[in-house]
Formats: sequence, C-alpha cells, structure tokens
Amino acid sequence: STVASDMSLKENITDTKYGLSDIMKLRGVDFDWKREDMGHDVGVLAQEVEAVIPELVKEYDGLRGKFKAVDYNKLVPILIESIKELKTEVDSLRVLTEIEEIKE
Repeated sequence: STVASDMSLKENITDTKYGLSDIMKLRGVDFDWKREDMGHDVGVLAQEVEAVIPELVKEYDGLRGKFKAVDYNKLVPILIESIKELKTEVDSLRVLTEIEEIKE
C-alpha cells in the first residue's frame, strides 16, 4: 500500500525514539482467525504491540464491538532503525575481531 510521506506534508521531524530494543519486545505469532473463511495467518497481537509502541495501534468500532488494529506500515521505520543498530553492532564486532587477529 502507498501512504503519503512527502516531507512538505510534515513538520517537527525528529529521529524515532523506537529501535531494536523495542522490536525485541514484540512477538510474531501464527494464528487461526475465529471467522472460518479467514483461515490461518501470521502477524502480531495489537495489545502486545500497544504496550511497546502505542502509536501503531488504533481502536475501532466493529459489528461485534470494539477491536484493536495494528498499522503494519508504521513498523517499517522502526525496523529500518533496528537494522541500522544491528549493522553498527556487526561493524564493531568486525573491528574487534580484526584487532584480535592482529594481536595474534
């Protein structure tokens, strides 16, 4: 899906406060929908996500009452920052390994 993201539409732009430590608190799950025609699926649980990154969760009124939904698109920038953190860690480990090899 496409979401408007043009810089000209935004203000007060700062780096996200979320990153790898927050992603590590989330859990991917396999599940079966209660509606038989929906079948088996994968995802996250809105209540668990809300406890860590509340901006990703919205509550809606449905035919059977209120339910929570996750905006999966908004996970992308947090995953990007998490990958960058991991890359920094990998690079640091490479440097340490190279230093140890030189010492030997």
